[in-house]
Amino acid sequence: MIADYANTSVALGVQPLLTQFNRIAIYTSVGTSVLTGKACSPRSVHWAHDTYAMTQPLMRAMIASGKKTFYFLVADYTFGDILAGDCKAAIEAGGGKLLGTVRHPLATSDFASYLVSAQASGADVIVLCNGGTDTTNAYKQAIEFGLPTKHAFVTPIMFLSDVYSLGAATAQGLRFTNSWYWDMNDATRAWAKRYASAAPGGAIPNDTHAAAYSAVLNYLRAVAKAGTDEAGAVMGALKATTIDDVFAKGGKIRDDGKMVFDRYLVRAKTADESKSPWDLLTIERTIQAEVGFRPISESECTLVKR
Repeated sequence: MIADYANTSVALGVQPLLTQFNRIAIYTSVGTSVLTGKACSPRSVHWAHDTYAMTQPLMRAMIASGKKTFYFLVADYTFGDILAGDCKAAIEAGGGKLLGTVRHPLATSDFASYLVSAQASGADVIVLCNGGTDTTNAYKQAIEFGLPTKHAFVTPIMFLSDVYSLGAATAQGLRFTNSWYWDMNDATRAWAKRYASAAPGGAIPNDTHAAAYSAVLNYLRAVAKAGTDEAGAVMGALKATTIDDVFAKGGKIRDDGKMVFDRYLVRAKTADESKSPWDLLTIERTIQAEVGFRPISESECTLVKR
C-alpha cells in the first residue's frame, strides 16, 4: 500500500497500475475528484478532501451571503484546471456568474498582472484556484495592492500550515473548507499534542496529517481483519468498515472509492481572536457528508452500481 501522494498528475498516473500489480493506494493530500470519477479504481480510496468537497460548499456559502460575481486565478496545470472546473460548476448551479479567468505558471513569484486583471473585473469574489506557496504569495501580494478591501477572497484549498505561514494578521478573514482542526475537542487536542512532540519545531498538524494517520491506521486494521495483506481482501475489509477515529466519525467508503465524512467551513481568525501561535481557525459550520461530497448518483465511476 502507498499512502499520501501530493501531486495530481502522479496520482492519476498510478491509478491504472494498481489493478495491474494488485496494490492499494490511499490518497490523503491529492485533491482531484477525478480519482473517484472517470479514473476510479477498485484498489484505491480517496480519504480526505477532493476538489468537489473543497469548492461546492464554499461557493454556495459565498452566494448565500449575497456574492454573485466571481473571478478566478488558476494555476496552469492539471489540478488548477480541475479545481476551477468544480468551482465554476458550483457557481453556475447557485445562480452566480463567472466574470473571467486568468492562468498563472506553477510556482510563479509575481502575481501583479494577474491581480490587476482580477481587480479590473469588478468581481465580488476573487477565487484562488491554486495551492501552497502560490496561494500564500498571491494573497500576500493582493494585500499589498489593497484588493481585500474591495473584493472578497476565498481559496478552496488551504491548510492550517498555510495560515500559520501567512500569520493571523495577514490571513484574517479568509474562508475555506477543512477536513479536521486540532482544537475541535479533547481527543483532537490530545492527538495534536502527541504529534507536535515528535514534529520538527513542535508544529501542530493540519488536516492532511491527521488524514494520513487515519488512512494508515484503518488500513492496518483492515489487514488484521482480513488476515492477509492481499489487496482485494484488504479492500473488502476496509470498505466494510465505519471510520471512527480522531480524524473522522461515521466515515463510509463508497463504491467509487470516496470516503465521505463531515467537513467544516472555517474562517481564519483575526490577530485579536488568536490566543496562541496555532490558534488560527474558527469553525463556522459543519458540512454534513451527504451534502459535502459529490452525490454518488452523479459519479462517473464505472464501479458504481446503477
